[in-house]
Amino acid sequence: NGKLNVGALVGKEGRLSVIREMGLKNPYVGQCELLSGEIAEDFAYYFTQSEQKPSLVALGVLIDKDSTVKTAGGLILQPMPGCPDEVITEIENRSMLMSDISRQLEVMDIKEYVTALFRGLDLVINEESTPKFVCDCGKERMEKALISLGKEELTKIIEEDEKAELVCHFCLNQYQFNKEELQSLLRVMGENG
Repeated sequence: NGKLNVGALVGKEGRLSVIREMGLKNPYVGQCELLSGEIAEDFAYYFTQSEQKPSLVALGVLIDKDSTVKTAGGLILQPMPGCPDEVITEIENRSMLMSDISRQLEVMDIKEYVTALFRGLDLVINEESTPKFVCDCGKERMEKALISLGKEELTKIIEEDEKAELVCHFCLNQYQFNKEELQSLLRVMGENG
């Protein structure tokens, strides 16, 4: 039908894991089984199952003839507490208009698309931002990871390897620690008990 068969590529075996950095000691991790392999459906299922938030998710990527991304976009809709049932029903009725979001974004920008989609529903845009991937990793954070290994393991690394390389699982940045830096961490651990 002219669309990529993402569901067949991803498959139904496996789990969807969502990791959210919320400024706490550890990130929040939620998981659910894959429902269909279609990413939007699986995200909607995740929000409903793992976070108990009924959600409408529309995602789309339009691939050009040269296999580059021509347009891509997505919406996640979740009702706020106290949202009237008739508004939820109206959005459910309009959900079919979201099924081809990538083609719509070929002819209009996201603000025009959202405005058209929610016409007559008292749409208020509270904020506009451009999403970007930003990782808050850094050498200091990696030092804490090394310290968390404990004195015995850190001593073993110093004696056997005389260096360490840590790689952030999110952005793949690499952090190198030489023998002197590792010994300094070990001294800090000794001072702090």
